[in-house]
Amino acid sequence: MSQRGTDPATERRRLRGSDDEGQDATGRLLEATFWVSAEAFFFGLPTLVWTTLFGDVAVTFVVVAALAALCLVGGVVRARGDARARRSDGDSADDAGWPPMTARLVAFRLGYYNVVLAGAVAVGLAFVTESVVGVAWTTDPLVGPAVVAALLVGSAGWLLPRAASVVAR
Repeated sequence: MSQRGTDPATERRRLRGSDDEGQDATGRLLEATFWVSAEAFFFGLPTLVWTTLFGDVAVTFVVVAALAALCLVGGVVRARGDARARRSDGDSADDAGWPPMTARLVAFRLGYYNVVLAGAVAVGLAFVTESVVGVAWTTDPLVGPAVVAALLVGSAGWLLPRAASVVAR
């Protein structure tokens, strides 16, 4: 007599969530980068729309480079924080992982992402388009501002969990 249904291994696999312990490091990094990218696009949308509509091609290129750096660095930071939180009991402040979505932190993120993106693009375009000490350090005028903006936004993405923990107190 045959039963309808599947074997227990298939049922366990169907019930398993995305926070599975069997997921490898690359999968966790990709998942963290996906969630940080979604967060950065959503909360940084006012700056992204403003720079795309009212900026020229150079501004759009620099903001896209800065956003890519924010997503990559934020993904690494989130993956590291999540791995650290899984290994520990979660008692220390360093093991908190990525900040939760509370009302206060949502308002903080909205301001943080927009100020960081707009500020990095402004700094990159204002101070790096001219040659430094009479020597042009890039051959393309867009590479310098994009690199500076990406470095500034990448460091801001690295600092986001620490700044959010200060705001959450």
